[in-house]
Amino acid sequence: MDMNEAATILVVDDDADTVATISTWLKGKGFRVITAATGAEALALAGEERPQVALLDVRLPDISGIEVARKLQAHERTSGIALVFVTGRRESRVRSECFEAGAEDFVTKPFDFIEVETRLRAVLRKKDLRDELQRANRALRQANKALKKLLITDEKTKLHNYRFFKERIVEEFKRASRYGNPLSCIMIDLDHFKEINDTLGHHIGDRVLEEFGRILTDQARETDLVVRYGGEEFIVLLPHTDARRAMTVAERIRRATSSRTFTADEAPLKLTVSCGVATYPTNPEIRDEEDLVRTADEALYAAKHAGRNRTEADPASLQETRTRKSPVRRRKRAGEA
Repeated sequence: MDMNEAATILVVDDDADTVATISTWLKGKGFRVITAATGAEALALAGEERPQVALLDVRLPDISGIEVARKLQAHERTSGIALVFVTGRRESRVRSECFEAGAEDFVTKPFDFIEVETRLRAVLRKKDLRDELQRANRALRQANKALKKLLITDEKTKLHNYRFFKERIVEEFKRASRYGNPLSCIMIDLDHFKEINDTLGHHIGDRVLEEFGRILTDQARETDLVVRYGGEEFIVLLPHTDARRAMTVAERIRRATSSRTFTADEAPLKLTVSCGVATYPTNPEIRDEEDLVRTADEALYAAKHAGRNRTEADPASLQETRTRKSPVRRRKRAGEA
């Protein structure tokens, strides 16, 4: 609360003389005062005005002040109101119920106005500190959320990065293994990308990566995980998807890329990609997430070896039965564009 702003106090009591007396005193001390004579009236007024503090008489004509406190605490809009109970009864049972209902403090009739003011200001200081702490916690949660997103997002393409992929593929592989659902992986490589960086400059290469990231996002399905794996390599992880359907997605990506004219400084730029597909558990040699990625990488090597701008699937991943054919030759990265 702004220190220059008068705190609003909701006084809830069915005794008109008590309300008039306490209201006059509090207004004279710089507080803004609103009043209610019943629990229902107090609940409605609290929702509209959202006072900083409610002075609640335990005895009210409709529902008890304790029940009013519970209802205030139960609603997000009024749960931040500090509660101070006022009563002429000193029984420990009543005090206990008041505090259990969310009371910050407890005063008794007849009033010692100096004591009431002192207690109210102490409650307001505690509320200000609590509110400040809550604001700081919200800001910290937002900052942590932003930091987490930053840590799992590739800067150039705004796709998920390798860090996020390593976490998710473990989860997806365990899920596929538990329920026997197919899990496919598409490994994608931009053909001759090194030549773009070498001849046109890295700023053009970065622009190509960004545009290709948008192609992947547009062509993949909502349930697919799209990742920049590193350099000019990308991965699409497809839960509940067999190799043939994964091939369809890969071909859609390949055709969209080859038909796209990318942005360059001086002349139109055309680009192609090669894709490799592997699927668990169709290929029985794929025993963990690393096998899945490696097998997709081997299929990608086969696509590049066959002339690029094409999609190849691991043969064993395409089998209708679990009979394994010879795997695609393992990719040798050295010297590949």
